[in-house]
Amino acid sequence: MPPRKRTAAKAPPERVELPRRAVERLWAARRQIAQWEAVAARARAEIERVMGDSPIGTLDGEEVVIWRQEQKRKEFDRKAFAAAHPELEAEYIRLVEGRRPFKPIDPPEEAGDE
Repeated sequence: MPPRKRTAAKAPPERVELPRRAVERLWAARRQIAQWEAVAARARAEIERVMGDSPIGTLDGEEVVIWRQEQKRKEFDRKAFAAAHPELEAEYIRLVEGRRPFKPIDPPEEAGDE
């Protein structure tokens, strides 16, 4: 069998037309998530208000919420270290692979939605 000829990898296109149904489902889901997050925030605020300083909340006698103050923890202050020892900080800086965030853009407002 002859060796396969290598071809240079093509760069992906800058823009790709997406399936309308998938994009519309994403938009609808994001709207619902925002609505449910608002519901959850109101419910949490009410629960926190009722709990006050109590660390455990119950429903029908069963624990359903634990809300305790965590213990203090030690944390490295990178900014203070860099200010105090810039030459040392520079020795330990490394380049890491960039992320590829997925950023959906919300649909334009409909004329009747306002």
